[in-house]
Amino acid sequence: MSDFNNNTKAQVRNQYNNKCWHCGASPADVCHVIGSRDNTFHDALTDGLIDFQEKQNPQNAIALCGTCHTNFDHVYNPSFFFLPTDLHYFLNYERQDRRRRRKLGRRTGIIPARMCPTAQTYQDHQRNQGVEGAELGGLYTRIVLNDFLPQYPGRAPFQPGPSEYGPTKSWTGSPMASLQRAVLMLRKLNLHGIPWEIRDALRQLQDAYSKELDIDGSETSSQGSIEPDNPEDTNFEEGGLEKHGDQRREPRAKSQQGGEEQKSTSGNREKNDQEHRVNRKEGHVRNSEGKHHSDAKLEVVFSHPRLRHRDIDCVSEPGCSPSRFWRWGPSATSEDAAKFFRRVV
Repeated sequence: MSDFNNNTKAQVRNQYNNKCWHCGASPADVCHVIGSRDNTFHDALTDGLIDFQEKQNPQNAIALCGTCHTNFDHVYNPSFFFLPTDLHYFLNYERQDRRRRRKLGRRTGIIPARMCPTAQTYQDHQRNQGVEGAELGGLYTRIVLNDFLPQYPGRAPFQPGPSEYGPTKSWTGSPMASLQRAVLMLRKLNLHGIPWEIRDALRQLQDAYSKELDIDGSETSSQGSIEPDNPEDTNFEEGGLEKHGDQRREPRAKSQQGGEEQKSTSGNREKNDQEHRVNRKEGHVRNSEGKHHSDAKLEVVFSHPRLRHRDIDCVSEPGCSPSRFWRWGPSATSEDAAKFFRRVV
């Protein structure tokens, strides 16, 4: 059962006409967004990630029917959750707050506490953006992961994702409370039904909120820079793209220069290959001529019986000593070889 006091219960029920905020059924229970048994509340409060002091605050209350209440409060597998539609607003808010804290920290030597968006600042932001439906409160996206509502005629087949009762709806409670509840969904291995852009934005928020503030410099996260030090880095409308374009042109010029060097190297290599082929061809011709010349010598040798060694059938070239140039003949035997080498030794 809820531990909200009677005044808070009456206030929340009257605000929603005693109907469920999600499905519209009645009567409605008054439920916690950050669960009454959630032991991470005090850590979030210490880190400045909650804008109210106790879980019994009306900013942490929402009206749900019995069925939606049970499926929303499921500890390990909630059937649905909700979170602000404009998650980038919270990321930009954190970046601006880090700059504010760093500036004050450098001036005073003491890092001030974090400031986080409230229900009013989030609603004002959406009003200034001209978001339709933000007149009563900030808009929130409802994600349904399990089919827990009763069937009725004409109901479309269930698909995990944005609620069939409408993807967005206004709520007057704390947006930080809904974010605390939403990030719990990322602990599951199967995130089917949660759009990838919501998963990515939640992880970026976790990364930004997890970093310690260094007053001497900026920090980087696993997703990149949390807080750009130079406003020009994110100002693409005032010459930012031209600045990055100049940076891109320089590597392109280097690439062209490298291409010319590659062409020159390739041309030299082709020239060397051609010379090598010509040399090989000439060498082949010389070898062929030498071979023909050697064959001619052999013919002369065989035509002169006096040049034949008397002990073994070897061949000597004309004008050369038989002990230096000889070749075994086809009729030489091992005994002939033994006689020859014994005489040489």
